[in-house]
Amino acid sequence: MIGNRPATLGPPTTVPAPVLGMDDYPPPAKAYWWTTTLVGAAVLGLALLDVSHLDGAVILQVACGAAIAALTGLFPVRIPGTKTSLAGAELFIFLLLLVHGPAAATIAAAAEAAVGSFRTSKRWTSRIGSPTMAALAMFACGAAFTLATSAARIEGVLSNSWLFVMLFTFAIGYFACSTLLMTSLIALKKGEAVNVRRILSANSWIGLAYLASAAIAGLIYIYVGQFVTPALLAAVPIIAMFLATINARFRQSEAAERRVAQLQESEARLRSTFTHAAVGMALVSRDGRILQANDALAALLGRTTAECTGIELWKLAHPDDADSLQAEMRGMLDGAVSPRATEHRFQHVTGHEVWVSLNTSLFSEGLSIMVTASVDPGARRPRGTA
Repeated sequence: MIGNRPATLGPPTTVPAPVLGMDDYPPPAKAYWWTTTLVGAAVLGLALLDVSHLDGAVILQVACGAAIAALTGLFPVRIPGTKTSLAGAELFIFLLLLVHGPAAATIAAAAEAAVGSFRTSKRWTSRIGSPTMAALAMFACGAAFTLATSAARIEGVLSNSWLFVMLFTFAIGYFACSTLLMTSLIALKKGEAVNVRRILSANSWIGLAYLASAAIAGLIYIYVGQFVTPALLAAVPIIAMFLATINARFRQSEAAERRVAQLQESEARLRSTFTHAAVGMALVSRDGRILQANDALAALLGRTTAECTGIELWKLAHPDDADSLQAEMRGMLDGAVSPRATEHRFQHVTGHEVWVSLNTSLFSEGLSIMVTASVDPGARRPRGTA
């Protein structure tokens, strides 16, 4: 060191950005992410260990089902206005649950979530968190479903009707768990409270999609049985039609949202142009009342826009010109007189008269009027002279 400076100057060193990129995560969100990710990873490891003890043919079937679920994740459908996407792999996942249990379904759910998150997000927090949260939700709900069906089978009451009841209950539970796990993290990142009812209500249609997948999976399981490969192949065209329908619906929704946004932007530009125009402007209703006045008109009369709004335009005129202005405006509004440029005296708030030019045009709700101060009002001839 020389004084307070380093003795040698080298190229500036850059600190590599952390892989996870959790700078925007407040402490509660970080704690939540790490907890769910570690627990989900442990659950996924247990599922892999469980499946590894099965027969080779069964392992191949589970791998095939997980691969198809992951392939479905390559075509996620983004839900408009959210950071959530839908891949439609639940039908395959539910079939694996019915045939091979929660461990197989957990692996397939994690595979689908991993592929979908890699397609839709560049953040490793999402790429790691999504599959582990999916594994956690599926393992917990799938284990409960398996316990319930096993108990019903032992009691000899596991009919097709009861299977569907339990399958629908599982689908609703899985929807609630998987949705809350992810959306709670988003809420914590924003520093918001986790409102369970609002979250589930806003995403209720996803629950309906899960119920539909559960119903189809149940039907395929009942009629195809333990033949996993035909069941998976039968599910492929159903999923394709489902995703195509959802994608078309979302595209229509996004197009409608874009049109609304464009209209709002156009309206905002027109409002800004009206408000900040250098000349006075007013919108007048069919009964002559001022619907909106801009700052330039208010300044011309020494008033505020609030003082100009809601009253008849001719009440701002000079008392000697109020009747003639009212008659002209009535004629324009009734269609007896074509909109045209006129001149009238208005009254400043201090009492002195202000000669103005009114350039009037019709619009759907009444009259649009541009008001400018007349040039050289002192040289004007008295009204009514030739």
